[in-house]
Amino acid sequence: MTEMKKLVDSGISPKGVLSYQEDDAQNVFRQGNAVFMRNWPYAWALNQASNSPVKGKIGVAPLPTGPSGTTPYSCLGGWNLAINSYSKHPDQAWTFIQYMMSPQVQKEIALGASYEGTYKAIYQDPDVIKANPFFKDLYNVLVNTKPRPVTPYYPQISQSLQNHVSAALAGSETPQPALDAAANEIQTAINQ
Repeated sequence: MTEMKKLVDSGISPKGVLSYQEDDAQNVFRQGNAVFMRNWPYAWALNQASNSPVKGKIGVAPLPTGPSGTTPYSCLGGWNLAINSYSKHPDQAWTFIQYMMSPQVQKEIALGASYEGTYKAIYQDPDVIKANPFFKDLYNVLVNTKPRPVTPYYPQISQSLQNHVSAALAGSETPQPALDAAANEIQTAINQ
């Protein structure tokens, strides 16, 4: 976290980054006022729109690692499709899920919105690559993903990390005590 704080303190990362939501980061990047942006693949389509100042000037790369890092990992999310146990139409819901997960629909979603899919073939499909050239690079990023931790305490863990990391980056806490406080809060939540 000390390195992250140096980026903010030096001005490499603007102070505003401390409160950015995804759209804020996207807007700064799209205007050409940021060298890097960590975002989801949908941002590719936005940045390649005909009115985008950065159209044709961006790429995709794995997340960087620190000095001791070897493999960069992205987090794995999902478009969780589920059937409510109270559904009066579970068979139709299952048919819809199968349709949405089909290779053809995933290809259409990749073409239309640059959303990533679960089929490896999408990342080598000539139509998808033509529409979204970054998919050939995105595949190498996605093969090194890990799921978010599966824990009933995820909200508490996430909130504690957000609070203390933000405080350290803003300068109201120092990095190591902030990490220690987050660790203590997380351990308290888990031990409840």
